[in-house]
Amino acid sequence: MRLVLVRLIASLCVALACLAAFAATAPRGAGARAAESPSILRIDGSDAYVDIGRTAGARAGDPVRVYRSVRVVRPGTAEALTDRFLLGEMQLAEVGEVLSRARPDPQLARQIRLGDTVELASRAPPTEPSGATAQTRGAPAPCPPSADPEAVAFRDAWLAAQPAGPEQRAALWERYLSSHGSGSLAEAIRREIGALRAPRSPSAPAVTPVAEPQVSAPTRAFEGDPLELVLTFPSPAASPAPRAASVNWRVPGSELYHPVRFAAEGSTWRARLPPEAARAPGVDYWVGVVDSTGTERALAGDPRRPRQVDVQRLPGAEPESRWQRSEVEVRADYVDWNHFKGNDYHWAFESDYLYRVGEFVHSLRLGFGVYQGVGQSLKSAIADEQAASGGPVRYHTRPVGYDYAFTEVDLRAAELLGFVVRGLAGVNRDGFGAGVEGKVRIGREPGTNLVLSSGFTSRIGNRNTLTLAWDQVRGWPMSASVIVTNEPVREDYGVRFVYQVGRHVAGWLDLSLRLGYELRDINHSGFGLGLATNFHW
Repeated sequence: MRLVLVRLIASLCVALACLAAFAATAPRGAGARAAESPSILRIDGSDAYVDIGRTAGARAGDPVRVYRSVRVVRPGTAEALTDRFLLGEMQLAEVGEVLSRARPDPQLARQIRLGDTVELASRAPPTEPSGATAQTRGAPAPCPPSADPEAVAFRDAWLAAQPAGPEQRAALWERYLSSHGSGSLAEAIRREIGALRAPRSPSAPAVTPVAEPQVSAPTRAFEGDPLELVLTFPSPAASPAPRAASVNWRVPGSELYHPVRFAAEGSTWRARLPPEAARAPGVDYWVGVVDSTGTERALAGDPRRPRQVDVQRLPGAEPESRWQRSEVEVRADYVDWNHFKGNDYHWAFESDYLYRVGEFVHSLRLGFGVYQGVGQSLKSAIADEQAASGGPVRYHTRPVGYDYAFTEVDLRAAELLGFVVRGLAGVNRDGFGAGVEGKVRIGREPGTNLVLSSGFTSRIGNRNTLTLAWDQVRGWPMSASVIVTNEPVREDYGVRFVYQVGRHVAGWLDLSLRLGYELRDINHSGFGLGLATNFHW
């Protein structure tokens, strides 16, 4: 029995030794290499996620090579051949502990797929051919065949200019600009030529020009296209990155610029203009930076001489957008000045149609309304209350009523300044009556604005209003008003405080609620309530 166990153990040892020898000599396939090499794990829009992180020594801005593994079978022999090919390089924009986010350029983004292997470009360089000499090892590696021709031409010019003197280097760059004068690096190269040919005293040391960040921006676009600007920085040793940067844009013909800050993404900064900037005929912009010393300066263009992006309408689109040109609004308000005692109140109903022209005459409004109320002087109301001696109060009031139509013209003197004139005409209890109202608007309509208005309606009274409207909470337009008026019977002035909050129910419908508090004096006050519906298209 013991002899049988010894023979069995010996047989197992021989079998394990054979398996180990076979595994050691067997060739490793592409699947083994893929398991050992980091790869692209996820593609999310313009971002690619790879399993290289800080534990692998990666840092934001490091270049990463992307390879595609190819496996074929040789016809006739069934021999499997596996190799990998370089697709290109991309930079790590954000580095985590074990994962990193990279943003490949559009050309590379169209080629990469899940499972493509990656490696840090700073890792071991590709194996040299066995016949490489010292001269070929010292020479720079050739650009891959898929590289941008402009990038290849710039690389060749840069390599040729390095050993040359200042004058020869300037001549080489001029030769390069003769065929690439409209490239994205042309402006920086012209500054380099100016610095190389700047006069220097014989004793002055040579000054190396500071490399500026490069601004990349589209020159043409269609309406609705995303407009994105990119700042590309030189190496930190050449020039420190600025503290902040912003692109300032405006509609051509406007005087006001709107700033958009650049967001850092590794070695590049990006800024995307809002959708309303991509409108025909175009957009003006200039880029400003705050450098490492805290000095603010213009980097590309300036407020007086901005750069332009030509924006064209999509083929087949309407010649001019009519969206949000028209509005129909219906309003109803009830205002009480004396605790619902029935001696000082009014209610009003209005409906109007507005059309925005969009020129110097910014908008036109037509509408009609009904105004009904009851009132008396404050002195008379106090006398009636004192005469009641604790019993029921018999107020000596008089009613008012007014059915009217009105028209309104909004004149835009400047982008943020408008003047509005309203005229009223109708019939009251005594016959024909008229009214007029004037407004000054500071700010955009629609949008955040401040409106000061004053108006008078015959046999009803005077109304003076200060209103601040804002639309900063998405989907909830709001406004607050202070109203000084002697309505409804042109007697004592009182103050109304009104807060309005709206809700975008649909893309064409808003509903609003108006809450108010009003008082003639400390003993005569009340509450108000209003509703409004706005249809816009």
